[in-house]
Amino acid sequence: MDLEIKEKTRIRALLEMTMPEYEALFKEVHSASFLAVLGALGEVKDGEGFLAEARRHFRGKVFRVCEAKAFQRLWVDPTTYGYVKGREAIASRLSRAAQRYQLLLGQEELVAQRLRAFYAEVPYSDFMDSIPGSSSLQNAIVLGVAGDLKLYDASRCLTKLAGLNPCEYSSGFYQGSTRISKAGRSRLRLAAMTSVMALLKSSRDHDFSRRFFYLRTRPENPLSSLQALVACANKYLRTMWWLAIHQTSYDAAISARGLAWAKAREQKPVVQA
Repeated sequence: MDLEIKEKTRIRALLEMTMPEYEALFKEVHSASFLAVLGALGEVKDGEGFLAEARRHFRGKVFRVCEAKAFQRLWVDPTTYGYVKGREAIASRLSRAAQRYQLLLGQEELVAQRLRAFYAEVPYSDFMDSIPGSSSLQNAIVLGVAGDLKLYDASRCLTKLAGLNPCEYSSGFYQGSTRISKAGRSRLRLAAMTSVMALLKSSRDHDFSRRFFYLRTRPENPLSSLQALVACANKYLRTMWWLAIHQTSYDAAISARGLAWAKAREQKPVVQA
């Protein structure tokens, strides 16, 4: 992920210096058509050969021919706003950066496929996928960092491992603010936060979105967006532990009322007529 960000930043910086008009054609640097155009930029200059080379670099479904032609015409136009004299050298740098970025995307997809394959062999993967809007890839990443969830005695053990448990920073007469501990595995904390952000963006999710909105707008002690996101990530880890331990699918009632209510419901004796 860090390497991808570096390559995207490098591509944007070079394009803004040489041809700032590119955003009118390709707004997304990581689109397959744009990466193919940049990959062919330092190798071919004429129009027909440029399109053929761009198609050779293309790794997608639909190649945007019109935008590619317009980009090539702007690149060779000496009256554009950007830096013109050093474009030949910059074209080579853009081409190499685009090829590296495509290589990183291919490696990421290969790793994602292997993660999904391993995740499908987990006995309780179907129960974890029952969370509306959840991603099997994100769940696989959480499991890869945390390990077998059945090894944890309680859900709070998992949240402490991620460093998402609240801690009060006070000593003597000093009364500090309450913050998360950030102790444990930072990658697990990042995976939980990323999973919750994907949940909140999903149109299938309602429970986590409702919880996030309530924490942001409750009358007493409303939380900031980041604090509410951390609280939802905490809830996400506790929910995953519950589904793994009890071998059951996601229940919206348990999500709304909490684990204590579910345990009380299980311990309540059944009255026979």
